[in-house]
Amino acid sequence: MVTKNQQAFFWENEGLTLRQKYSRAVSLFHEHGGRLQQDAAIAPLLAALIPATDALARWMDRHRLGTVCASCAAQPGGCCCSSFMGNNTDTLQLLSNMLLGCMPELDETDADCCPYLGKQGCGFTLKPVFCLNYNCVHIGKHLGAANLQELTCESGKVLQIQFRLEEELLTHLG
Repeated sequence: MVTKNQQAFFWENEGLTLRQKYSRAVSLFHEHGGRLQQDAAIAPLLAALIPATDALARWMDRHRLGTVCASCAAQPGGCCCSSFMGNNTDTLQLLSNMLLGCMPELDETDADCCPYLGKQGCGFTLKPVFCLNYNCVHIGKHLGAANLQELTCESGKVLQIQFRLEEELLTHLG
């Protein structure tokens, strides 16, 4: 059962700007990161995410998805990795990445694209749920049906652990 404090933590994110979310995540990481990384419920999830995110990243690199997405983003009208999606990244997503040792860079120079999208693709180790679930027509054509199914399976492994991590973080922070 979700507590009122957990609901407040979650919904409070909705009223924050991108910079505020980032600052809040950094603050939470500095204040609670060491304790969270050592917590008996969180530490095994972080440990399980390392090989899962590494396997997904290797799979995506092998299939050049980072460059496919970054190339599309550079085209007029391109960019599924939009500023809208980047602005919907929440504090827990950012904190989860920081707990894994990934300090995503925030680049707001392109008003149309996700501020976490670099030249080589997404700057997150632990990508947002939407980003792992959404596959545009360009990705579909690039990968083909069999590889798209494989990507879905690899992403699902990460998402399963990620959901459990976020539940634990809400328990500890909410």
